[in-house]
Amino acid sequence: MTDQRRRIGAAALVAALVAGATACSGASVDTTTDTAGGSSQTPTTTGSVTTPTFTSSFLGYIDLRTGETSSTQVIPHNSATDVSPDGTQIAYSDIGILAIADLDGSNDQVLEGTRGEPTGPQWSPDGSSIVYQDGGNLDLVEVDSGKVRPIAHLDGVATAELSYLSPTFDPRGDTVLFNMPLVGQRERYGLWSVPVTGGEPKLVRRRATFGDYSPDGSRIAFVEDGGFGDLFVARTAGGKAQKLATGEIVVPRWSPDGTRIAYNDGSGGVYVVDVETGERTLAVESEHLPAWIDDDTLSLSP
Repeated sequence: MTDQRRRIGAAALVAALVAGATACSGASVDTTTDTAGGSSQTPTTTGSVTTPTFTSSFLGYIDLRTGETSSTQVIPHNSATDVSPDGTQIAYSDIGILAIADLDGSNDQVLEGTRGEPTGPQWSPDGSSIVYQDGGNLDLVEVDSGKVRPIAHLDGVATAELSYLSPTFDPRGDTVLFNMPLVGQRERYGLWSVPVTGGEPKLVRRRATFGDYSPDGSRIAFVEDGGFGDLFVARTAGGKAQKLATGEIVVPRWSPDGTRIAYNDGSGGVYVVDVETGERTLAVESEHLPAWIDDDTLSLSP
């Protein structure tokens, strides 16, 4: 496998996007154990606790109940992936285009209208569309028709220290939450929201990045200003934030039942933290970025 086809871990995600890295992505085939790609599914044991390890170059999955991991032949291009609301498909960035496929990587389909520099795809709550970043733009593609509609053109994103917007929907699918520098600044960021129909972005929270709404919309998980930092949760309406975890964290994701958040700590561990108790569990030793398929299963994106 060439260097271009090697995985990009959580600690390198934003740096790679800022630098315009062009890692290659592969074709989709049935789920398999990745031997040629350097996969290691061997669990590691610390004392009496055994933690699975996943180092595949491909998109994979872990069952949180059993610790069992599996691998597909999908290599997302320089971006986190997302799972459809019904848990049957993934959306990912291929080279210069977005694609969707079944969870095992089969039945892959490119979304032709998204050709350009698409990254960070996220499904709408009803599964009908996908929001994504294309350079300094936020766009929306309809899954069935492939029709693309612009949401916002964001001046200054391309020259910002952190140019990855990391878009996510609110639970009703009415607005999109994303990172952007504060007005007149390149190194201070905030979470902004814009209607899916387009309009003027509205500042939601200062000194915050990589936001994700809880399933009921009452809270936001986010990383401290600039990314690669500690994980916080705050009420959507505002107020003091609660620190849940420390590390070089990016792209935290709420569980479907709203009780936990999955994240990569930036040092080779995918964790799940209980929002109410703060209890953290090391789910798998991996540099991949997690996303929820259901309350018991995570996808792992290289």
